[in-house]
Amino acid sequence: MKRFIKAWNVLIVILVPVVAICLSANIVTRMPDVYQYTFKSTEQLEAASLKVDSDELGDMISAFMIGKSVDFKVSQGNNADESADFLKAEDMRILKNLRFWLNLLLVLGIAGLVVLISVFVVSKDVEEGEIVNRAIKRAIVSSAITFLMMFICWVINLLSGFAVWKNLLIYMGGSENLKMVITLSLLKYLYVAWSVVTGVLAVIVLYTASKFTEPKRMFSRGNY
Repeated sequence: MKRFIKAWNVLIVILVPVVAICLSANIVTRMPDVYQYTFKSTEQLEAASLKVDSDELGDMISAFMIGKSVDFKVSQGNNADESADFLKAEDMRILKNLRFWLNLLLVLGIAGLVVLISVFVVSKDVEEGEIVNRAIKRAIVSSAITFLMMFICWVINLLSGFAVWKNLLIYMGGSENLKMVITLSLLKYLYVAWSVVTGVLAVIVLYTASKFTEPKRMFSRGNY
């Protein structure tokens, strides 16, 4: 049993930050808020003469990323009788690829969360529960290191003028219209939101786990 407990400890230390990263990436990129905020703050889409506003476009992208819609079309044009698709077929292919990778992260995050819950449930009923509590404390350290690494990556990108992200946008391809949607500003806001949500999720998981696996005190009220 002790060997299994040690294996669980390793899983806890590794899986807590991994689960937080995977789930937070999905939360941030599938919700409309960051898209809407970016479109409004940069005003980059105003010149595109879109027939939807920033809020509607954010909702459409969110619905697509969540999977509520298989596809979505955004029309542009100043003439009410004439319009053209803002995003081309190649642009939609790129967005579908992004959604595919998000789905993989979601599966990984959910699978990791299921494993963590299973470990916490089983460890609550074993005598070595105190060992698991120590593993949770180590997971706090690993999560803090992960958050620190995300901050360091931000600083490095900031000092380099976000050269890596600019090259990423070039490598992504797509039409100029897609690059009006997925901009450097959007990547910045997504990264900041992703980092914050990652930290929040890690804290929630660790706090819940510590309370759930907390050993009962001999003189607690439940023992009277």
